[in-house]
Amino acid sequence: MTEHQKVKRVAKRYFDIWAQSYDESILQHLIFRSSHHMLFKEITGSGRSSKFRVLDAGCGTGELSFKLSNYLGRAEVHGVDLSRTMIEKAKDKLDGHNIKFKVGDVEHLPYKDNAFDVITCSHSFHHYPNKEKAISEMYRVLRPDGRLMIIDGCRDVFLGKIIFEIVERIERHVYHLFGHEFRELFKRSGFKNVVQKKFNFVPLLLTIGTAIK
Repeated sequence: MTEHQKVKRVAKRYFDIWAQSYDESILQHLIFRSSHHMLFKEITGSGRSSKFRVLDAGCGTGELSFKLSNYLGRAEVHGVDLSRTMIEKAKDKLDGHNIKFKVGDVEHLPYKDNAFDVITCSHSFHHYPNKEKAISEMYRVLRPDGRLMIIDGCRDVFLGKIIFEIVERIERHVYHLFGHEFRELFKRSGFKNVVQKKFNFVPLLLTIGTAIK
């Protein structure tokens, strides 16, 4: 078993356990919901038709997926997560929503090439051991001119640098990229028109790129 496989196994076990209380986590109130709102603004402000396909990568129990489905009307929303327990929790909440949840590894996405118009990734990217592979897979399943939106902790600001260094010491095997590292990673993977937005009250960084094919 490789080191990356070991990291994924530990992460899967961690999230399988956390799934039981994930929706009640204080992080939902402090960070996740604000991040979801930022993503909504970017997607709904694009002026595009609601008839498009969205993938929520690292979807957890589907909170963002459900909000995207509610906001985007007829859009086809998919959610993928490494944790089977997280996906089971998401499916338990479907209640008429037309969302397709699937267990899968972001580094080996179980979708065809050019399948999605938008991919969102909210606060899971720092857990991916092979970030280059994850980004290349997201590029692969995006349609030409599709957009990738990753929001994660921002260590470019003083508070974020302190917070995420502490987080990495506690959690181990996680790493929050600096802004310039995100930009370089996006560009190496074929994304153009890379833009970033920082939110300093809670140190968050949103990176958006367009898949030029």
